Amino acid sequence: MSSVSRRSALKLLAAAVMAPTIQLRQSVPDEQLLLAFCHSSETHHRYNIEKPFGVGALTYATDAKAVIRCELAGRIEDGERRLPDVLSVWENYKSAAPRWRQLTPDDLRPTEFVNGSCPECGDRRVSFGEEYPTDETAAFELPDWDVDDNSIRDISCPLCHGREYSGPSCVRICGVLHSSWDLRRIVALPNPTVCHSVYHGDLRQKVILFRADGFEGISVGVVK
Repeated sequence: MSSVSRRSALKLLAAAVMAPTIQLRQSVPDEQLLLAFCHSSETHHRYNIEKPFGVGALTYATDAKAVIRCELAGRIEDGERRLPDVLSVWENYKSAAPRWRQLTPDDLRPTEFVNGSCPECGDRRVSFGEEYPTDETAAFELPDWDVDDNSIRDISCPLCHGREYSGPSCVRICGVLHSSWDLRRIVALPNPTVCHSVYHGDLRQKVILFRADGFEGISVGVVK
């Protein structure tokens, strides 16, 4: 896929208050790459960002920590929802520093000790299914058992073993502190490059820009 065209970007519907939701297809690789950038739950403080959404010819996905956009051929629209203010975000942070650099798996090796997700599993959780533990007292001794969704931290992770992770979890990319786990989804994109954003918004919010073959996006850094 070619990179996002300027013509498509100019077709953004700046005045829109509703946006079509996009159904992702397992058989379309580019659509599956977007899934890693979607919010994992419908419960968000302001918007439903569980699915990608369309703005003009572009399709966006976000989990409030990063936003990515691309052009999808023959996308499937399945309803609509209130539109997050991604256009203002893009205006604030779209200006790139002069130099772009390649992002590789070696860049993900965590070097800084910041309270964050396990860099190996991202604090992955597994469900017990429909059956709750028979011994409730023992259940509370399980790794971070959540009684609401009947799940625990994944004890099969070779790094955290389902326990609270206390090792290095972050790395600096283009001078911006980032979660090593969150960067994995950018590395998974085809031929990813990154750079520091030139400030046009909140000085406290440090971000990097990223682009890949057919994709571009913004990723928010970690506040230490």
